[in-house]
Amino acid sequence: MTEKEYLKQLNKRLKPLKEQDKQAIIDFYKEMIADKKENGKSEEEAIGELESADVVAERTLQEYGVDASRKRKLPPMSAATWVMLIVGSPLWFGLAVAAVCIAITAVCLAFGLGLGAVALTLGLSLGGIAMAVNGVIAIFTSVPDGLVSLGLGLVSAAVGGFAIIGLVKYTPIVWAKIKGLFGKKRRNKNENSN
Repeated sequence: MTEKEYLKQLNKRLKPLKEQDKQAIIDFYKEMIADKKENGKSEEEAIGELESADVVAERTLQEYGVDASRKRKLPPMSAATWVMLIVGSPLWFGLAVAAVCIAITAVCLAFGLGLGAVALTLGLSLGGIAMAVNGVIAIFTSVPDGLVSLGLGLVSAAVGGFAIIGLVKYTPIVWAKIKGLFGKKRRNKNENSN
């Protein structure tokens, strides 16, 4: 375990304390690790000689009179809150349904656009190949018509091929960006709840 990981765990476990008390304890352990490293120990050895972050946090919280095992209870809702929820339900329920519908629409739109892009690229590629083959056959009956059909088919197949290459190359990048957008929100919620 590195110093950074140890101190991060300790910081997380000491969350119930006031910020200045928590920082004082973390600074104390930072200094203790620094002293051990100055005495010739590696970072891993210095951390290994310390008690685990869980043990330190549990003892510290007991010293400060904080019961870490007790979960925070939410205060009971008052009658006024219940009345507001019931009276406001036509408004908030409608808004919730609208939000769900918008989310479903966004997912369907993204799926439809992706499916449309795939269909377009495959259509261009396969249609271009078919048109080129038709052009080769048509050359035997009418050279100008056959050459035009062959040229248009090759161009269409090339555009479709480049589109397929673009889809293969950029779809994972776009997907990662979309996941990153939602992942950041989830990570921020997790960090805020810790």
